[in-house]
Amino acid sequence: MPSSEPLRAESASPDSSPTNGKGDPSLIMDCNINELFYGTNKAVRDTKIPLQKNVITALIGPSGCGKSTVLRCMNRMNDLIRGFRFEGYVNYRGNDIYGPTVDPVNVRRYIGIVFQQPNPFAASVYNNVAFGLRVNAFKGDRHTTVEKALKSAAVFPISRNAVRSPERESTKWTCISAKERSFSSKRQP
Repeated sequence: MPSSEPLRAESASPDSSPTNGKGDPSLIMDCNINELFYGTNKAVRDTKIPLQKNVITALIGPSGCGKSTVLRCMNRMNDLIRGFRFEGYVNYRGNDIYGPTVDPVNVRRYIGIVFQQPNPFAASVYNNVAFGLRVNAFKGDRHTTVEKALKSAAVFPISRNAVRSPERESTKWTCISAKERSFSSKRQP
C-alpha cells in the first residue's frame, strides 16, 4: 500500500523552476503525472518533475511512495506492467514520449534507468545479457559477446552443467550462487 507521504523532487540548483518543456532550452524532461494507476490502484498522483540540463535531481520519499514508479514512467517501462495507465504527460526535449506514434523501445535507447537493485527480465541470464544485442540487430558473434560480458562481470562460467550452444538462442543458463562464485574465484589465479 502506498505511503500517504508525498514524493518530492529536489534539484541541486535553487533557481531551477522551469514552466514548460518547450519554452526553456535547459529543460530536458518535463514530467507531469496527474494520476497513475495499476489496475484500480492509484499509485501516484499530483507529481511534477522538471529535469534540467546539468542539474542533479533527487527523488525523495518513504518506501512505497512511488519513486520507482515515476522513474519507470519516464522511460515507458511501466508499459510492460498489466493494468498500467496514467493521466498527464512526459515530454522529453519537447516531445511527448507517450505520443501514439512513439516507439517505447526507441524511447529507452535515449532514456535509461539504473536501479539500486538488479532488475532483470524474467528470462535466462544469457537472454538478459543478449537482449540489447538482439534489439539493436547486432551482426557479430552474439554468443562470444555475451560470454565476454559475463566474464568481465565475473559471473562466467555461469554453471558447471550449462550446455553452450551458439546455434540455439533458447539455451538455459542459470546463475551460480554467490557462495559458489566466491569459492570458484578463490581457486582461480
